[in-house]
Amino acid sequence: MNDDSTFIGFLMNHNFTVTLGQIIMFFIANSLCLLMGRFRLGLLLSYTFIFYWGFIYNREYLLGILGGTEWGLMLYMFCGVVILFTFLVASFSRE
Repeated sequence: MNDDSTFIGFLMNHNFTVTLGQIIMFFIANSLCLLMGRFRLGLLLSYTFIFYWGFIYNREYLLGILGGTEWGLMLYMFCGVVILFTFLVASFSRE
């Protein structure tokens, strides 16, 4: 049995790239939100960065990995819908 047969083995055998500048920008933006007590804005920023990194910045690589599997595109679409739904709930909810 190879390592790709399990989900953890699948995740451990593939790399995603994110630039250091984007990580620093993410860290500074979330730190400022926490220091100012704007927790909802920090959560919204986190979801935005995760959506960008996972579904826009690494889209070709992710679809190349998951496109050949039966469950890959379903998982990709499910995660995208969950992130979009969470983004919308955080955007339109009041404090």
